[in-house]
Amino acid sequence: MAVEPRTVSLDELDNLKVGKDDQLYWKSRAIAMERRHSLNGGTLIAALLAGGGAFLGAIHPFGVSFHWW
Repeated sequence: MAVEPRTVSLDELDNLKVGKDDQLYWKSRAIAMERRHSLNGGTLIAALLAGGGAFLGAIHPFGVSFHWW
């Protein structure tokens, strides 16, 4: 059964701490915030091509205005 989220009141914000290790703590218990994602070969290539295309699309107007091409 899923727990319904609720709003944290201002009085409860004293329970939220940041440790020396830059980890968040709630009532002295570490909050797990790490999610790692990985891409397989085909997805990685598609992401790199999309990123490269977005970069080239972004710099193209500057190259035209500076007569680079």
